[in-house]
Amino acid sequence: MGFAAAAWIAGVPACSSSGEDATSSEEIYGGIRDDDVASSPSPVVALRIAKTEICSGILVAPNVVLTARHCVSKSETDTVVCDEEGRALSGRLTGDLPPADIAVYVGTTPAFGDKPVAVAKEIFTPEESVVCNADLALVVLDVSLAKITPVAVRLGAPPRLNETIRAVGYGKNDGKAPIGTRFRRDRVPVLAVGKAVTASNTRLGPREFEVGRSVCDGDSGGPAISELTGAVVGVVSRGGACNADQGHVYTTTAGFDALFEKAFAAAEQPKIVEQNTPPEVAAPAQQPAPASSSPAARPNSGGDCLLSPRSKESEGGGSVAAVLALAVTVLARRRKPR
Repeated sequence: MGFAAAAWIAGVPACSSSGEDATSSEEIYGGIRDDDVASSPSPVVALRIAKTEICSGILVAPNVVLTARHCVSKSETDTVVCDEEGRALSGRLTGDLPPADIAVYVGTTPAFGDKPVAVAKEIFTPEESVVCNADLALVVLDVSLAKITPVAVRLGAPPRLNETIRAVGYGKNDGKAPIGTRFRRDRVPVLAVGKAVTASNTRLGPREFEVGRSVCDGDSGGPAISELTGAVVGVVSRGGACNADQGHVYTTTAGFDALFEKAFAAAEQPKIVEQNTPPEVAAPAQQPAPASSSPAARPNSGGDCLLSPRSKESEGGGSVAAVLALAVTVLARRRKPR
């Protein structure tokens, strides 16, 4: 569940993988190891969930981590179907995990067998019990990480079309490093901002946006950091095959003002908010080179994406029109820390 992988279905079944036997084609998304001087000490942290699984997150206060809702909650199913209104047509969350199950680690290559630097004390999540359009959570920690500078949050507006972000996380990578190693990708353009059915047939809710190749399994909850202002503007929710040049979805931080207020009050910390939001449409960004194939161009096969069990829709349930119109999101299992 560390990354929600979208299976694009057009009369063909969703692909699946056995997890640890996944092929290298899943790992190509063009990141670099996040271990240079500019990234240290980084506010991007790893979350160990129930001692066996990981997600990513970012410090927005010395004792507050921003991450994805599905990282800290339980789900009733492996599949979620969203529409462009932000509604979940199938799949719901059934409650948050115990805070004690969420441990925080720092550094480029955390030693997950060691004692964590902090443990969750309280979890704040949206009222909606769904991933669609609300896949965001704030975790108040039991201690402050005073040596790490937190980042500002953009609350007044979503990211801008063509604005570029830095994607950072501890998920799968193309650098031949094990999952649990922090990587980043710079100059990732925002392709679309919801609500919309995008050019790649990705359905975005009003509080979601789409980017191209950047994130992968294990990056859920990782931040989108604006390269214009340095503020975090969203967190990884779900996406297609890791090497796809479209279809990766973030939940925006904008629209959750009340949730941030509650979490910062509980943490006894002032909000650090972006002060100079850029114009509504940023200058066009250089687009990534086209991939040789993508979910929209070619049916997925078992070696192309990391998915949990096949959805009912892909087995023939529902009309052909519904199958063509919807993106079925499968919550992939989080990977064990190495």
